[in-house]
Amino acid sequence: MERGVIVGVLLVISLFAGIPAAIQFTEASNPDYTCTVDVMPGVARANASELVEARGEFSTFPLGLQCTFTTTDGATITVGPGWFATVLAAIALGSLATALLTATIRRQSQHEKAAYD
Repeated sequence: MERGVIVGVLLVISLFAGIPAAIQFTEASNPDYTCTVDVMPGVARANASELVEARGEFSTFPLGLQCTFTTTDGATITVGPGWFATVLAAIALGSLATALLTATIRRQSQHEKAAYD
């Protein structure tokens, strides 16, 4: 397989694997709101006690939104992000790095070939 095709495939993999990671960053723009609207209803159904406060913060490892809820009795419930976005972000970065390395090696070999001709 030609190196140009390999670089193209790696860039496509990087793009598609990076989409879930990018979505995680958009959720981090207003974490308290996202925790209250998107996560809190599921947590409230799973727990009999009433939730009073929702706090959200962006977690870099694992990648995503971490929500902490306070109940009426003072207990806290933390819902962390899953590993799916983190794994895909690692795949995206690895694919991108490999594509750049492959493209750099290709350019160097073309320059060396031209120098010897």
